[in-house]
Parts: sequence; structure tokens; C-alpha cells
Amino acid sequence: MRSTLINKEEKAREIEYPCLMTAHTSSGSKVVLFTDKHCGIVVYSEGNHQPIGHYSEDWDMSCFTPFDGTIELSNN
Repeated sequence: MRSTLINKEEKAREIEYPCLMTAHTSSGSKVVLFTDKHCGIVVYSEGNHQPIGHYSEDWDMSCFTPFDGTIELSNN
């Protein structure tokens, strides 16, 4: 599976679930599709620590900001 980051924009707004949120760390950026607070699946990752498809119910929400860009998913 391939995940391509098309457009990367961040804006402050009230969080409503489901939503895409992004985090930037020393190992790279990632975008998570959150279904509820702390619960979500990685849909874009620049690092190997939490690859695409990684699911957690314990994300640290203080690391994330809303993502208003575009994510394109494909089977390539």
C-alpha cells in the first residue's frame, strides 16, 4: 500500500471526530485518522516506528494538530 501526502495545511479549529490530525517528530511527520479522542490509525508516515496501518487507543493528543490537507491512498 502506498500513501502520498498531496497537500499539507494546518489550521486551528474545534476537533470533531472522525478527523485527520498530524504530528511532527524527530523521526518524521505522520497523519492519523482519529475516530475518537486518543483512538486512530496511521494513514501517512515518514518514519518506520508507527507505519501506515498502525492503530492505537492511546495517542498523546498534545502532539497532534488538525490536518486540512489531502491524503491519497492507493495499492501501489
